[in-house]
Amino acid sequence: MKAPRLLLTATLLGSSALFGCLTHQPGRPFDTTHEKDLRVGQDVDQVEKWFGPPHFRMGLPGDRCASRWIYYSAPSQLLLIDFDAHAKVCR
Repeated sequence: MKAPRLLLTATLLGSSALFGCLTHQPGRPFDTTHEKDLRVGQDVDQVEKWFGPPHFRMGLPGDRCASRWIYYSAPSQLLLIDFDAHAKVCR
């Protein structure tokens, strides 16, 4: 009796996982109104006020820029903003 129930549970879980993967939209929409207003030297607080918290943050090797904030929304929006060690936009 346990084997059919286990098989049914595994099938349902597998179907749910597959359906979830097929319908998942990565990222989340973000406001691009101020994208053209980004300037080298702007403070991280201003960037976060405009775009909200980033989807991802990562460190960058090298001297000029120390970190990168990544915003994305499927299928076509992508915004990368690099900051220096003083939390200012560096490029």
